[in-house]
Amino acid sequence: MTFQALVDIDFWSTNMVSEDSRIFWHCFLYYRGDYRVEPLYFPVSMDVTMDETIYRTIKSLYKQQRRWGWGVENLPYLIFNTIKNWKELPKARMLNRILVQFYGFHSWATNALIIAVIGWMPMILGGDRFNATVLSGNLPVVTRTLMTIAMVGLVFSAVISTLLLPKVPIKYGFKKRVAMVLQWLILPFTIIIFGAFPALEAQTRLMLGKYMGFFVTPKSRK
Repeated sequence: MTFQALVDIDFWSTNMVSEDSRIFWHCFLYYRGDYRVEPLYFPVSMDVTMDETIYRTIKSLYKQQRRWGWGVENLPYLIFNTIKNWKELPKARMLNRILVQFYGFHSWATNALIIAVIGWMPMILGGDRFNATVLSGNLPVVTRTLMTIAMVGLVFSAVISTLLLPKVPIKYGFKKRVAMVLQWLILPFTIIIFGAFPALEAQTRLMLGKYMGFFVTPKSRK
């Protein structure tokens, strides 16, 4: 972003966890919707979350995902300032941005859980009356079809992701290569543990006023 934009909005917030997204919304509101981000495409090299042990790495990864989920704090900021400056802002554009943000954080926290349990919830909560209906008998078939469609999407994502990866270094043996492929099999579980759960925790913390501080992700090397 330009330095002039920083000056116009009196620089960034120093007490925000998601300061990068907040500064965008700050500029977006300040310029009454006439502000956008232009992506710059160039190769980068970054370290993934890595701690000294597997357990600490898993814990750090969860905290990192929770920190990203804390970006939901921008949603009330966006809604409040849209209502406050309703007459001055482009209404259709603001409503679009709010709905996109709302859907994004809602689906992040709920979609994986819904897909995992939606086939069983009616039979568990419906009781004997529901289990005696025709829908109850057809529900396993419907669930199996939905799961098959989801699995096709998963396989397609795995293939595309594998093709986009750089060439595997020579030092990585056959076991390492196989592990890179098999990790996709546990995605239905990891997407809940490292996706839905941290997002739900972040949103619940915000709702209860249990505010988060900034967590610096450890990235150690052997």
